[in-house]
Amino acid sequence: MSGSSQGSDDVSALREDIAALQRDVRILLQHLKSGAAEQFSEGASQAYEHVAAEGAKAVEAFERQVEERPLTALMVAAAIGYVAGRLLR
Repeated sequence: MSGSSQGSDDVSALREDIAALQRDVRILLQHLKSGAAEQFSEGASQAYEHVAAEGAKAVEAFERQVEERPLTALMVAAAIGYVAGRLLR
C-alpha cells in the first residue's frame, strides 16, 4: 500500500511542479510583452534555475523509484530495449 501512496505523492508533486512551471512561463511571457530586456534576462535566469531544479527533482524521484523497485526497473528497461531492437531491424 505504501508504494501506491508514494506513487500518488510523486504524481501530486509533479502536478505542483508543472503548475509552478506554467506560472513561471506565464510571468516570463508577461516580461516579454512588456519589452523590458533587463527583466527578461532576470526572468529567464530564474526560469532556467527553476527548470534545472525541477529536473533534478524529477531525476531524484526516478532514482528513488529504481532503488525501491529494481526488478521492475530492470524489466521495463529490458522491454524498452527489446522494442527498440525490433523497431530498428
